[in-house]
Amino acid sequence: YVLDMDDVLSFSDPLKAAHKTAHGEAGRYRARHTNAKLVYTTDADSLALYGQGTYRADGPEGKLGWTFGLRYSSDKKSIKQTASFKNADELDDSAVTGHLTADYRFSPDFNGYAKYSRGYKSGGFNARVEQDPFKAEYLDAFEIGFKSEVSDGNVRINGAFFQSKYTDQQVVSPTETKPGEGFQNLILNAGKRDYTGIELEVLAQPSDQLTLNASFGTVDIKTKEWPPYPIRNTSNQVEVLNIADEIVPSNVPELTINAGGIYRWDISNGNMIGRLNITHEGSRYFFPNPRESKFTKDLQADSRTLIDFQLKWENIIVNRGRSNAYVMLWIKNLTDEGYIARAIDYGALGFGGVIYGNPRSFGVNVGVTW
Repeated sequence: YVLDMDDVLSFSDPLKAAHKTAHGEAGRYRARHTNAKLVYTTDADSLALYGQGTYRADGPEGKLGWTFGLRYSSDKKSIKQTASFKNADELDDSAVTGHLTADYRFSPDFNGYAKYSRGYKSGGFNARVEQDPFKAEYLDAFEIGFKSEVSDGNVRINGAFFQSKYTDQQVVSPTETKPGEGFQNLILNAGKRDYTGIELEVLAQPSDQLTLNASFGTVDIKTKEWPPYPIRNTSNQVEVLNIADEIVPSNVPELTINAGGIYRWDISNGNMIGRLNITHEGSRYFFPNPRESKFTKDLQADSRTLIDFQLKWENIIVNRGRSNAYVMLWIKNLTDEGYIARAIDYGALGFGGVIYGNPRSFGVNVGVTW
């Protein structure tokens, strides 16, 4: 049933009259009864066989090495659903995946490598809407990088360039249903998307007490294909469009920077450890398709920088040496930065919202071992 809410909402008489003239006697603002009960059973059987081997041309200490891994996966799934609609289906997915890595030891302290790998994620069912099973997704990943140590092993520097190519990537897409019936979350196979990026990390130990770390990462997402989008042209005929150029990168910040340090020192009873960690993430969208998520651009999360701190007194001798204890003070989001952690887009209903991350919090943990 549908309940007219115009008399409940606080409209003045002129606005109410104009509203009913424009939208009909039923009104635009309605409370609608829906049966949210989900009744279904699913079965899933997964079988995999995997093997891996490494070969070095000149023996175990040889400079050039090859590593090869191969996996066969088989997934069988079924669903039987009786509410809130009937749905019965089966799917049978299988794939051969694996990786090939070549590494070269330029010196005892510098190693370079190149890697190709292929991954697979089986398809499945969406029990919340009437929808055909979604297909499996595949990922072809390419990576070139190096791992090194300098300053007698006190500094470690690693870097990599990577490109990941998704085919039939599984994405959740809020989609408008019939006018007046809200929206539903479909799981779609999103054509082809490429992720290209660089990663760099440094770990340094200037002294026995101090350890420093820093990392940098950036990724660029390009959508090559997106599920065909049907529209009606001026002749009222349905056309299918590839709207890849309208899709925005989602859920992955373009830039990530992390830096921190650990300092240790001994005291008369136990030792102290101080930790500081700083994380910066660039802005991000939460929904890829502005046509279906009406507030995609409005719900964008700005960049954020979070600082966490810990001070731990550990190895405290208690109970005449038969036990030890620790006391740790911790502070998260030290600067009390406000940031958006998640977003919800009810675009088909005319509104959206966000969920903010936790504000500054702090506490003390105490523990004893014996």
